Amino acid sequence: MDTISRIHLDVLVDDIPAVEGVFPLHGLSVLVSVEYEEGIVKKLLFDTGPSYRVLLRNAETLGVDLNPDAVFGSLPHFHHIGALQSGFPSTPRVLPPPPLSATSRDFSQLQGFPGVFVLPSDSYWNEQGLALRTPKGWLVLVGCSVHGLRRTFGAELVGLGRIIGLIGGLNISSRDVFNMSFIGRLARCGLELVLPLHSTSMEARKTILKRFNSYDFGYEVSGCGVQADIEF
Repeated sequence: MDTISRIHLDVLVDDIPAVEGVFPLHGLSVLVSVEYEEGIVKKLLFDTGPSYRVLLRNAETLGVDLNPDAVFGSLPHFHHIGALQSGFPSTPRVLPPPPLSATSRDFSQLQGFPGVFVLPSDSYWNEQGLALRTPKGWLVLVGCSVHGLRRTFGAELVGLGRIIGLIGGLNISSRDVFNMSFIGRLARCGLELVLPLHSTSMEARKTILKRFNSYDFGYEVSGCGVQADIEF
């Protein structure tokens, strides 16, 4: 069981709403449902956002059964994992080491999730992302890209090979030529699906979706409330 056939995304927390009825918050939470060829589905909550109450409310509004097999924290900041203070006490957690710690981190498989790997970063905050190995290439999730996408994850992303998808906090504004050019570089190497979320300005989201994304998410803007199926 290591061939991923489908991924379903539910964006439960984000800075900007994509649908009516959800509560936007500064932060991020994406429920990632990974389906394997055998029909087995594993659910991973990528970040939780700052409020457990809002997380539950948005999940209810979107009709999402919030019962993950594990919680993954990308960054040790309150707006990424704050809901863990009052939620998911018995759910396995995979959190980054403390900021500025000298803990050695390598590209490694996430326990219990075949084909899903922890993506380390070059960040003083010890930010970490996820890389999902699909039949078409890598699908990458990042939480904040706290030093900017290229500075935070650039070396790891370039070393992966073909990246078909990039989802999450890209930390880009519409005037950020440096990081926009880096996404363009990834696009020339096969990137075809981009869902910009937390820490990405509204104008940058629109630009990225127009220039670099060929997947039809069906939303006017990417943000809280986006639900999408990605098949391979």
